[in-house]
Amino acid sequence: MALHFHYIWTLKNGKIVEFECVDIFEITPDRKKFAKLKIIYDTAPVRADFSESKASN
Repeated sequence: MALHFHYIWTLKNGKIVEFECVDIFEITPDRKKFAKLKIIYDTAPVRADFSESKASN
């Protein structure tokens, strides 16, 4: 199962960043539980903002 998300995230320095990702869920054969999760996203658009936020701590 795959889900597409659009995140709006507030960094520690108060800056708001947005990015999209896809979460891929592998489920158990009985379909009652998640067996594995893989998150796929491109960090390039927000990498500088994130690094700036960590530097301001």
